Amino acid sequence: MVTTTPFAVLANAVSVALGGVVTHVAYRAHRRTASRPLRWLAGGLAALTAAGALGVADGLVGLDPAVRRLGQAVALAVGFGMVAVALYRQVE
Repeated sequence: MVTTTPFAVLANAVSVALGGVVTHVAYRAHRRTASRPLRWLAGGLAALTAAGALGVADGLVGLDPAVRRLGQAVALAVGFGMVAVALYRQVE
């Protein structure tokens, strides 16, 4: 079994932290403007950040690889779907 290096866990943690900041800014923009596309964007970014959080959790507590892969795949699909809806609604 391949061991996750501390550097990989740290890089994932930084990605999750930055994703949280970007998600927070998008949500604040939604609250300020009441824009529905920004709400969809914030939700999509949150889901994408959750996918990264699974990588951090895997490095810290050792999730089952199948569970981590499935969780990341679902979170990525939901996140990109919500970002696509946000962009589509912005065009309308």
